[in-house]
Amino acid sequence: MKAQERRMMIFSVLCSRRCDTVGHLATEFGVSDKTMRRDIAVLTLSFPIETARGRYGGVKLADWFFPTKRYLTQQQRELLKQVAADCGDGDRETLLDIVAQFSPHAR
Repeated sequence: MKAQERRMMIFSVLCSRRCDTVGHLATEFGVSDKTMRRDIAVLTLSFPIETARGRYGGVKLADWFFPTKRYLTQQQRELLKQVAADCGDGDRETLLDIVAQFSPHAR
């Protein structure tokens, strides 16, 4: 795997997890801590990635940054809730989870 491919995978992981430690990421990607720090430094030039030192330090995406987050409109939420009311239990839970996941301030 080339460095640029690894860096984009690291960014993808951070988008999913929102935060992690350098050591954990280094182990996961099979590189040294120094290489991971270098990769993170390169990523901070393009993305709002924050780092912290110390016992509880790590790497995280800025709280305001959601690269792929899209929200449902009020009309879309209402339609999905209506459809969910007519579905079986499993499908209803799935649809309501989608509504919660893609609604602003749902969490």
